Amino acid sequence: MASKGILVTGGSGLVGAYAVGMLLDQGARPVIYDVAVNERLLDAVGVEAGKVAAIRGDMMDLPALISALRDHDCDRIIHLAAFLGEEVQRRPYSGVRLNFMGTVNVFEAARLEKVSRIVFPSSGTVYLGSLGEGLQKIDEKIPMNPPSIYAATKASCEFMGLRTPNATGSNLFAFVTPVGSTVPRRRRLKPPAKSRSSR
Repeated sequence: MASKGILVTGGSGLVGAYAVGMLLDQGARPVIYDVAVNERLLDAVGVEAGKVAAIRGDMMDLPALISALRDHDCDRIIHLAAFLGEEVQRRPYSGVRLNFMGTVNVFEAARLEKVSRIVFPSSGTVYLGSLGEGLQKIDEKIPMNPPSIYAATKASCEFMGLRTPNATGSNLFAFVTPVGSTVPRRRRLKPPAKSRSSR
């Protein structure tokens, strides 16, 4: 078993379940933190839910995040918990609260617990407002110009990650999802031939 855990917020969502599976494939020790643990989806991507640590927790609950890091000896976080675009447009207050304030809680928990690394998935949509300028490609040289509330939450989280005081030396890595991308193709949603479990 790996000596340190990796907390995966939203770890039983579509992207999170794949991330947990990939971590297990690499011999890591993922710990799922999700408001509702979706065992069916985990099973569908080949993760044996009963053999992976899973915590039912709310992103607004900072003490619970801190406890999850401490109780499972996690020194890294993959922060995937978020509402997606259409849901944020339908419920903007809830979307901003989860996407932005939930991420602020992750930063604070990481600061207090001296987490060594946070991986945060941004979105290609943060650049979409700039695409009307005749740009031929999307890269990090393009000015952020989020055209939606969802994109604004992602851009805000990137700025907060870069500006949040971090005396512990933790590294925030924001990676941008290309526009129109899908979940990884190496695994498809189907009943697994055999299940993975934590090593």
